[in-house]
Amino acid sequence: MKIIHIIQRLQRIDCLIRTQSTGAPKEFAIKLQISESTLYETLNCFKELGAEIYFNRRRNSYCYKTPMK
Repeated sequence: MKIIHIIQRLQRIDCLIRTQSTGAPKEFAIKLQISESTLYETLNCFKELGAEIYFNRRRNSYCYKTPMK
């Protein structure tokens, strides 16, 4: 996978989380055209880098606890 493709995917994930429009994990993975396991691995990477991500059941979306800069 080319680095530009990886960066674009990370930007798309960030955008969907910021706009609280990810949907449930399965739907989120489909939007990104990746497996659910890859989605979870990627979200864990975000968390390791300091992003406080959680799943909001009321909004049915992943969200940031605090706004990311």
